Amino acid sequence: MGNPSLDISNSQYSYNTAHWLHGRCLGIVTLIAFISYWSQADALIGEQGLSPWTNDLANIEQLCAQNPDLNKWHIRPTLLWLEPLASHHLLFAVGTISALLLAIGIYPTISALVSYLCYLSLMVVGEPFLSFQWDALLCETLLLSLPFLPFTKFIHR
Repeated sequence: MGNPSLDISNSQYSYNTAHWLHGRCLGIVTLIAFISYWSQADALIGEQGLSPWTNDLANIEQLCAQNPDLNKWHIRPTLLWLEPLASHHLLFAVGTISALLLAIGIYPTISALVSYLCYLSLMVVGEPFLSFQWDALLCETLLLSLPFLPFTKFIHR
């Protein structure tokens, strides 16, 4: 009895509910961002796009070859540098699946980390088109949410 706002079990329920809701909403927003970008990607960063990511990375490699003090990973932190992952459609597919898993609540920390890595990788090569606040905010939110998401499947009581 007493004041329900001071009840520890009530605040624990509120804490669990907030984490549950945050993870699900973050997954939905991330899923929408991936699908939206993917639907435009070929026209923007694809081989025949306005600013192909392959040309951008080739220019960065050339710049780094001319100036050994520069690091291509610092200029463009993207998984597209790695040969097995050098496909924007693959990163979109993996990112979309991980965002869906985050929205469903399956392994939220891992799902958010994979979503972050994929979106960051695609965002930096689409810089002329993704230099808006919400793209950076999505990446920051995914990264800063990692400590607050559980490693196991969400359990909501």
